[in-house]
Amino acid sequence: MKKVFALSLVLIGVLLVFLFAANDELRVTRLGENGALFQIGREDPTNTVVLASRRGLVVIDTGVLPSRGAALRSAIEREFKRQDFAYVINTHSHFDHSNGNQAFADVPIIGHQNAVREMNRWLGSPAAVEAFLRSRAEYRAELEAELKTAAAGSRDEIRIREQLAENAALVDDLRQGRLVLTTPTVLFGDRLALDLGDMTLNLVYYGRAHTESDILIYVPELRLLAVGDLFFKVYFPSLGYARADVPRWFQALDGLPTGLQSVERAISGHGEPMSGDELRAQVAYLRGIWEGVVAARRDALTLAATKERLLFDDKSPFLSGLKRMGRTGQGPDRHLLNVEAAWRLQSESAAQALETLIATRGLEAGVAEYHKSIAGNERYNVAENELNALGYRYLQSGRSAEAVAVFEINAEAFPRSWNVWDSLAEAHLSRNDQDKAEEFYRKSVELNPENRNGRFQLSIIQGNRLELAGETKEILRFGAGARTGLQGPYLGQKPPGLQPEVFAPGIVSSAKAIEFGVTFSPNGKEMYFTRRIDGGQNTIMVSRWEKDGWTAPEEAAFNKGFPSNEPYITPDGNRFYFGCDRTRPGADRPEYAIWVVERTAAGTWGEPRYHGPGMYVSAARNGNLYMTDVTRLVGPDRPVVVYPWTGDRYGAPQRLGGGVNSPAVADHAYVAPDESYILFDSPVRPGGQGGYGDLYICFKKPDGSWGEALNLGDAINTPATNFGPTVTPDGKYIFYCTRRDIYWVSAGVIEKTRPKH
Repeated sequence: MKKVFALSLVLIGVLLVFLFAANDELRVTRLGENGALFQIGREDPTNTVVLASRRGLVVIDTGVLPSRGAALRSAIEREFKRQDFAYVINTHSHFDHSNGNQAFADVPIIGHQNAVREMNRWLGSPAAVEAFLRSRAEYRAELEAELKTAAAGSRDEIRIREQLAENAALVDDLRQGRLVLTTPTVLFGDRLALDLGDMTLNLVYYGRAHTESDILIYVPELRLLAVGDLFFKVYFPSLGYARADVPRWFQALDGLPTGLQSVERAISGHGEPMSGDELRAQVAYLRGIWEGVVAARRDALTLAATKERLLFDDKSPFLSGLKRMGRTGQGPDRHLLNVEAAWRLQSESAAQALETLIATRGLEAGVAEYHKSIAGNERYNVAENELNALGYRYLQSGRSAEAVAVFEINAEAFPRSWNVWDSLAEAHLSRNDQDKAEEFYRKSVELNPENRNGRFQLSIIQGNRLELAGETKEILRFGAGARTGLQGPYLGQKPPGLQPEVFAPGIVSSAKAIEFGVTFSPNGKEMYFTRRIDGGQNTIMVSRWEKDGWTAPEEAAFNKGFPSNEPYITPDGNRFYFGCDRTRPGADRPEYAIWVVERTAAGTWGEPRYHGPGMYVSAARNGNLYMTDVTRLVGPDRPVVVYPWTGDRYGAPQRLGGGVNSPAVADHAYVAPDESYILFDSPVRPGGQGGYGDLYICFKKPDGSWGEALNLGDAINTPATNFGPTVTPDGKYIFYCTRRDIYWVSAGVIEKTRPKH
């Protein structure tokens, strides 16, 4: 009988389309009239399969880059000369198969029911995106190390450089807020059949494997099986997934409508297509390993004896198919890892057993029994990721003692893993044990010098110690609102030069409290700042210069009783912005946001009203409003943004460019009234002093863009935390917080820092 269509046909043609840049080469391989394979990259390409059915186009996986999704869609439309998209299908939840979904938001997107949860966990919140970006930095470091050993001009060098470029583009997409997470809208659990008129798509859940949402897509009319990242043409097949449901794999493969034997072509998420024989050889190999370990356990063999039985040699029947396909080049090491993985997957979970012991016997007795009966017992699988997950479940539920105990067990089992020491340090830090936290963060960084979180936390710990040691010892000398008798500008304090001085110790700066976030009225007769007494809440304080002198700071009357901080008076003196935890109109609970009060005709402040999301406001004379984007409206990394004033309303927030938010985002920015410069703090930039942040300045360039970020220097920046800069209305002084106190310094440092050219 003549086949309607077969993927074994000679390729009709290959079309090259270029997207955005020369590195983004899109190869389109036609697979007859009704299908095409779109590939990005020369070595180890990323694949998108498109099927042209009577009822519309079906797109299988949408690629890595959010910014590339629209171009992919356009390329598909050009190739098939039609725009009737019926479905998008994600073979699983990973970003490199679904980040282009947003370009198909008007199309039904199909995925397994676990895909939405996984996609939200990985990229569905600002914290998740930040964690993802940290993992991409580690991935970049791994690629750069691999590149050093790759031969010049080799395929490995080409592959690595492509992966580095794609990783950089992905990071830029995320940092610029280009990702609109678009999850599947049509979900299924076990199976789903799609009748497209001239072809049928059979979607089958594979079981837990590469992710918890892997599916197979079988098109019997085309003898085509899309396998996502489950099988590859050039990689050795793997059982090495932490929670793999291997019996379910074989059930899914054996249950294909016309059988696995009918598959003529299998297409992976990456790389070149496979023949049906290549796929079946890999399946036979995995089945042989799995059943071999089942038999070894039935015969009461140890893991070592099982490895001896399942040797990587010519006598192994499950290896014969791979040998015929030339697929054994990755050698016996991968094979032994698969034997170990099968053994582990058929073992009981040590983490689950430990959790049960702690629940039934208590922490101390449960840990003791774990060491006695589980640790070192081959009946149990000790998995680093499972123990780490258990520790974080305890930590996130407030059970820090249990978290420490679990992370200690993990560190004992995996002492060469930098991540387990990082987790143990975090648990100790949650208990405010900075000595232990510092010890284990140092251990983690020794094992992995690229551990940015570890280095950052060590810097914070060091800064905290310096903060406490350097804090003024002066206790408050006056009661709230009392007459101090101090006359003259700035509470009568002696003005500083180019060396910072603590401001008004015993009056404003005080022991056992942190003071920060300063603003003065344009006439210099009102000073507002934030004070948080140890164990208390943020409070906006005010001191006034009256006829008989300055009053001692007291809580600002307009917001009494509400936690509030970081006050700012606009250059015209008419508006007062501040951060506050209170319930906004229409909400049912308090949340942090920006509030504002306005000057009344009597010169006092009116009633607070809700302004909007944000943190640490500063304003230019033209009305433009600058602040930290804490709600990530323009990007996941909470940069400093500007809301341009149009004359009657504020425009959409815009991320500041130049050196303001790069290479790390800025925070607590103060903009000059004429927008000629902007001051801010930023953590862990190259050359920084440490602590949580240093103070920087960017000057406005003639073309209106922001210049590079310039560190204000060692006189101002210390290894303690330095943050929250502001300049007095007369332009003479910079105020900021360090060592838990308010410091001031001559604004002459601005001109001293300004580039000479």
